[in-house]
Amino acid sequence: MSFTFKLSRRLTVRPSLGMYTLCSALILSTACAESDLLENTDEDAATWDQSFQVEVVPEHVFAEVDQPIQLVARLHLPARASMPIAVEWTASGGTVSADGLFSANSSGSYKVVGRRPGRKHGDTTTVVVGDTVPHTVALILSPDTALLRPLETRRFTAEGKLTDGSTAQIGAVWSADGGTIDAGGNYLAGATPGQYHVVAKNVSGTLADTARVEIAPPVPTLVALELTPTTVALAGGGAQPFAVKGRLSDGSVAEAEAVFSATGGTITSAGLFTAGIAPGHYRVIATSGAGAADTSTVTVTVPAASSGTVIYPGTDIQAVVDAHPPGTGFVLKTGIHRMQQVDPKDGNVFTGELGTILSGARELNTFVRSGSYWVAGGQTQQGRDTDPVHCELGYEGCQWPEDLFLDDRLLLRVTSQAQVGPGKWYFDYVDDRIYVGDDPSGHRIETSVSAYAFGGTASDVTLRQLVIEKYASPAQAGAVQGDATSGWRIEDCEVRQSHGIGIRIGDNWQVRGCRVHANGQLGLARGGAGSLIERCEIYGNKTVHFKTGFAGGALKFSKSKGLIFRNNKVHDNMGNGVWLDIDNIDYEVHDNVVYDNDSQGIFVEISYRGKVYNNKVYGNGFGRNSSWLYGAGILVAASPDVEIYGNEVMNNANGIAAIQQNRGSGAHGPHEISNLYVHDNVVTMSEGKSGLAQSIGDESYFSSRNNRWVRNTYTLGRNAKYFAWAGATMSETEWRRSGQDVEGTFRR
Repeated sequence: MSFTFKLSRRLTVRPSLGMYTLCSALILSTACAESDLLENTDEDAATWDQSFQVEVVPEHVFAEVDQPIQLVARLHLPARASMPIAVEWTASGGTVSADGLFSANSSGSYKVVGRRPGRKHGDTTTVVVGDTVPHTVALILSPDTALLRPLETRRFTAEGKLTDGSTAQIGAVWSADGGTIDAGGNYLAGATPGQYHVVAKNVSGTLADTARVEIAPPVPTLVALELTPTTVALAGGGAQPFAVKGRLSDGSVAEAEAVFSATGGTITSAGLFTAGIAPGHYRVIATSGAGAADTSTVTVTVPAASSGTVIYPGTDIQAVVDAHPPGTGFVLKTGIHRMQQVDPKDGNVFTGELGTILSGARELNTFVRSGSYWVAGGQTQQGRDTDPVHCELGYEGCQWPEDLFLDDRLLLRVTSQAQVGPGKWYFDYVDDRIYVGDDPSGHRIETSVSAYAFGGTASDVTLRQLVIEKYASPAQAGAVQGDATSGWRIEDCEVRQSHGIGIRIGDNWQVRGCRVHANGQLGLARGGAGSLIERCEIYGNKTVHFKTGFAGGALKFSKSKGLIFRNNKVHDNMGNGVWLDIDNIDYEVHDNVVYDNDSQGIFVEISYRGKVYNNKVYGNGFGRNSSWLYGAGILVAASPDVEIYGNEVMNNANGIAAIQQNRGSGAHGPHEISNLYVHDNVVTMSEGKSGLAQSIGDESYFSSRNNRWVRNTYTLGRNAKYFAWAGATMSETEWRRSGQDVEGTFRR
């Protein structure tokens, strides 16, 4: 069955009525001629001139004397369609034919105007005509590669290389396949993906250069969300990070933005679900702005109170542990268990209820007003201090382990009574007094006293569903202190607001589903042998402003072997994100999300063989020094045999980088960059660099130590050079010529 439609040529297309869309569609299907577009009356002329604009292309072009330049006029419609259109041509000099072919027999700058007959408005292009450049030995086309989407444009330029090595602008004759190119070198990609070429020749046709153009498939669109994990079982109060990816129209999977909601608990905007206390089956839902959604199932279980010996707040936990044999389980009841320090026995299990808190702080209830201060006496606690050289300028109070909290808000500790004011406090150890600059009336004031919550030398201890907070742990010590232990399990705990480190990990530890945040120095440290950290959220650490180089940030693992750090979120820490520093070997850092940390996102420093893969790393390095190659999304410093692959590294201060300084040797050999294999990553950089640099005068790191970048994909900004190699900064072309990412993909 066929249909025939006839439209009257008396149809007037008035932009004010929105009728232009009819012919716009016809133009896109090549079914509308200029005469069909509009038969307008004089009263429509003003509307026409305002809504249907003539554009002359190219907008700017350089030509040589007597070189013919073809100009084209197009009519642009509000619906973003366009079509060739006949115009009247005029020029300020030279000659222009009725069909827009311009040339000039003398050098100069000329204006060429295309205007519809009887219309005031037109468009102007500038043609700069120069004399033929003598002694040209080569033609240089830039860029030499381009990756475009269908109907995307890219401007190419041509220069002549002279016998003295300098360059000069010359006239060029352009040709291309896979799309169209105008006289100004403006290439419009066609609709068919593939490999194509742009060719520029000099006017005499004796010199030429070719650029490679790849037209990629159209940008895929989101068709579905995929939420992981799909199912999970949690104890009441337990935590689980959820992640979402998008299934795209081309079948690939990419990161996706989503809004989270949940039943049976709470969920943060970053996807951290915290289970409630009621057992049952619940849902976590991720929804995109386009309406795509996915759901995961959460099963919440709550252990019975009778599963262990019950300990109520106010009871001496250590005394109860001492009275029972190894392997005993304990249930710590809801409430605040203050200033408890526990050295467990082998196999002990400590389980909390919703609202169980172990606090290392004492509540201060008695203050005396003294001038502009409020004073609490009788404070005899005094923990181990550290050298103030390790504190940032203005935060010298970080040297002492006691902190003060006003309604859970950390106050700034100052070094003299005279410095006390709102938000600040001072501890006079000589007279056992605390001076506060805020009126404590109606507020809860706490000061940390106890050095740790759990420590000792026991093996196979389990801590489950506990909140551990506000311990006066000294620098480099933990509220959970596991250096001399093995086989501990820390599950679904929250460790926060202690002065030094949240958790120091021993051998064969498992830390799962924990929130570790707002600690003064680090969230996690050490690492041990054979340990696993997964499904944790580590954020907002280094609150008392230790220097990052001393050890400050989210976490710092040292001298670990076989460490696995996976499926965690590490974000918004002052200092480094994931930091492996000093003699770590056989580690795997994978499937983590690491973002918005002040310094490096993932930092492997003076360590050895290991893998960093399938992580999403973005927004790191902007809060501290990002000179040289610091502040990278992923940075390797003086560490051999590191493999980095499958990561998505987006908009960090620097990309994926390595640096070599004189760092000596360690437990497994020299600390030097060798056999570095960076491959199959996706890197987005609007600033900064990726690559390798050294400061010890040894060029072998670029030639004979097997350091290489292979098959990475880059999306680059407007800067000319985004790569560092052999003491130079490089464009993508120079980077490939140096032997790096020869099969890589570069997009701008």
